[in-house]
Amino acid sequence: MAVHNISCFPLGNADTSFIQLDNDKTILVDFANRGDQDDEDNKYSDLSKEIREKLGDKNEITVVTLTHLDEDHVYGFSDFFYLEYADKYQDEDRIHINELWVPAAALTEEGLTGDARIVRQEARHRLKNKFGIKIFSNPKYLKEWAEEENVDLDEYSNLFVDAGTIVKTFNKQDDLIEFFTHSPFASRNEEGELINRNKDSIAINARFYTENQSTTSVNLFSDLEYDDIERIINISEYHENEDRLEWDIFHLPHHCSYKALNEEKGDEKTTPTEKVQKLFEDYYEINPLIISSSEPTEKNDSDQPPHKEAANYYREIVSDNSGKFLVTMEHPNISSPEPIEIEISDHGYEIKKEVTTGAATIAGSKARRAGN
Repeated sequence: MAVHNISCFPLGNADTSFIQLDNDKTILVDFANRGDQDDEDNKYSDLSKEIREKLGDKNEITVVTLTHLDEDHVYGFSDFFYLEYADKYQDEDRIHINELWVPAAALTEEGLTGDARIVRQEARHRLKNKFGIKIFSNPKYLKEWAEEENVDLDEYSNLFVDAGTIVKTFNKQDDLIEFFTHSPFASRNEEGELINRNKDSIAINARFYTENQSTTSVNLFSDLEYDDIERIINISEYHENEDRLEWDIFHLPHHCSYKALNEEKGDEKTTPTEKVQKLFEDYYEINPLIISSSEPTEKNDSDQPPHKEAANYYREIVSDNSGKFLVTMEHPNISSPEPIEIEISDHGYEIKKEVTTGAATIAGSKARRAGN
């Protein structure tokens, strides 16, 4: 029986998810290594340790996806990975990236510092040398930059992934997974809209298959806000890609911010716009699992996410439909958070829970869903 695994790490208001396919290929979605083993008050995961343990004797990750260049999605990138563009990032113990996925905005943004700048330089190097990279958006997005760099984009078309398409790096037959691209949209650039990290970030639907062709779908929507999500819904429905909106697991945008639902927070509960409500309430099947990569939600009265009003809406959805709402910094408890470990098989998704004996048990499950 084919089994895939997803790990979502407790990192506060920061994102990192690790996917291990049944065929042992690996996908990392964002990287924010905020853990510190020397600080006993730091409850964040030590990503360097955790990911190395999951890789075992391997020193490479099949795909590293950086949805955008905010610090909470790239922190520690230059300390952990083997980078092709500069010798100083090529120590033997670094982890290699077979293929890097970034939005086009990651190549064009100026004034960057720290890890964001290093990601940009690595992405530019890989693109110019035509290896190990996928750029998400239409090549037209890079027209001005390409002219300045004397790059003929016609020679690089196979390295670009446009919204509304499936990424060719993986396929259903060999890998039992498909990644469908929802964002960024080439139309934003064509309409003259300015670059915006969040709006131009990568949003994908990952559809996991098993040998009997049952499916489990996961939406990973980066830091998108409600108007971006509405655009995804409208475009998907217009092009008859509604099935790529379907989800069993939803990795929430922007650390449980109310702005993923509406421009108004609400008093006790955020009420989503009509379109966003449709996505969260009509496009799942049964036993929905919603994950917030964030600090605890219950007592947060800050203007910054997570917003408890948004969390109240999500909790209402799952409580009405035998689902689960999990917060990375609350799982399994606030005092000692651990990664959320999810197993996907013929039976759908199952949340693995470690017990004191060290053996893994299963907490919660989802009934089998027929494939399309």
